[in-house]
Amino acid sequence: MSRLRILIAPNSFRDGLDAGAVAAAMARGVRRALPTAETAETVEVIELPLADGGDGSLAVLQGLLGGEILTRTVADPLGRPHTARFAMTADGTALLEMAEASGLRLVEPELRDPMRSNTRGTGELIRAALDLGARRILLAVGGSATIDAGAGALAALGAVFRDGAGRVVKPIPEDLAGIAESDLSGLDPRLADVELTVLADVTTPFDRNIEAYGPQKGLAPGDVDSLKDYFRRWRELAARRGFDLASLPWVGAAGGISGGLVAFAGARAVGGAETICRLANLSDHLEGTALVLTGEGRFDATSGQGKLTSTVAALAAEKGVPAVVLAGQVATVETLPAGVVACFSTAYGPMSLAQALERAPEDLARTAEQVTRLFAAGGSAAPMVKTAAP
Repeated sequence: MSRLRILIAPNSFRDGLDAGAVAAAMARGVRRALPTAETAETVEVIELPLADGGDGSLAVLQGLLGGEILTRTVADPLGRPHTARFAMTADGTALLEMAEASGLRLVEPELRDPMRSNTRGTGELIRAALDLGARRILLAVGGSATIDAGAGALAALGAVFRDGAGRVVKPIPEDLAGIAESDLSGLDPRLADVELTVLADVTTPFDRNIEAYGPQKGLAPGDVDSLKDYFRRWRELAARRGFDLASLPWVGAAGGISGGLVAFAGARAVGGAETICRLANLSDHLEGTALVLTGEGRFDATSGQGKLTSTVAALAAEKGVPAVVLAGQVATVETLPAGVVACFSTAYGPMSLAQALERAPEDLARTAEQVTRLFAAGGSAAPMVKTAAP
């Protein structure tokens, strides 16, 4: 008898469960729907926690590549001291997660203000990796509280920014609107000898992240024009160095830090979800799989812009495997990303965020159980389930 394989490949749920906990909760639901999964006689449930560069990427990358978890005190988005984690592997690869230093989760909701926040802490993490002799750096970006185009990170690495009068300006957006010059003479020379790869979580163009993500980071409507002016000037500075940020892929992620590091620090920006899926051998796991369950905290129009759920679904579609998304919150979208056959919210009725987070494990399990029962009743799993039933 052939074995039914169900692959569970979710992202983390921001402010809630990490990807491993999400996968475990979904797996409980699948096993409740298909009791033979407990003995794996006819059902195989594979848990494959993944990430796309946003929150939780460090844990996933370390799980895939190994490495020792280290900590450093760095600046949070508001400049306050904060202990951030990163990892170093035996072969000299540093695994960094931007959200550990510059994440939205580090700033209280009432204090969120991207005009006065920056990515200095992320630059300090990069410098810590250089201090340890890193030969390669994988920097997962996403889940940020910032829209500074990487100015803070570059300042931490030795860059200086000046206005039209030659005065040094602080690397925060409210002071950078008049930026006219980037002085890279003091940039850490070790960057020239390290392979710095930015794992971007969205394909959002460089300028579009202001409208797409500004509101969730606390951007006030009155600050939008000033921020756009800063980004225009930043593009001009990048163009002087031969980089057209308006046309390059992946450079708009995480408040534009991808573009800043590409244009001014020699980085390479790639799709985080694609890269992590490749490291996890997702394509091989999809072979012989009947159903994929993936998920994220909020499924909305941006989910189709290179995020994990759409990447998993697209790869599954290439193998002819249906993919179902489970999300804590589902917004209305005009068209589901390619390969997504259905999307379900795990929330049951109105509730506070605290209640939703507390109930998330069981709500995920319940939803996964219901989806699996529907699949088994109407799909190829039905004969097998009948055969295996006691």
